[in-house]
Amino acid sequence: MTFTADDIRPHGDGWTVHGTLAVKDTSCPVQLDVAAPRVALSAAAGPVQLRAAAQFDRRAAGVTAGPALLIGHLITVTLTIRLQPPQA
Repeated sequence: MTFTADDIRPHGDGWTVHGTLAVKDTSCPVQLDVAAPRVALSAAAGPVQLRAAAQFDRRAAGVTAGPALLIGHLITVTLTIRLQPPQA
C-alpha cells in the first residue's frame, strides 16, 4: 500500500493532503486531514509529531476480500508521523 501526495493546503490549524492511495494494481483518490503539531518553542529543533486521518471506501481501493458484515466498506486510517531533523 502506498500513498502519493498531489496537493497540500492549509486547513484550519493543520493541512489537507490530497493524493492517491495504491493497493496492488488499484488506485483511488484519498484526502488526509493532518492536525497541526503541538511543539514547544524550546523544542523547535527537535522531532515533530503529526497525526493524520483519512476515510475511504475499501472497494474503491480494490480491497474486496472479506464479508462486509465483518469489515465494512468504509475504512479509517490514522497515521502518527514523526519528523526528525537530520543529525549534524
